[in-house]
Amino acid sequence: MGLALENGKTQTLSDMQLTLHVSRVTDGGVEFGAVVDLDQSPSRAFRPRPPRAFVYMSTGNLAVQAGNNVPSAGQIRR
Repeated sequence: MGLALENGKTQTLSDMQLTLHVSRVTDGGVEFGAVVDLDQSPSRAFRPRPPRAFVYMSTGNLAVQAGNNVPSAGQIRR
């Protein structure tokens, strides 16, 4: 949150980000999960982030990921 002076006018700024990460590990050690980012920023002052939503499955050194803005292997935020 904050204030900005633009063209002689004071504006209030706000930004919100919510990241949902759900996952489950099977008895055999296979992890299934999904990540969804929800961003809300009506102001141009905050740099907009591209939406991110993907599902993944991993075990040991093998990972399969599919979706929008999928991170590089091993970069899943937990």
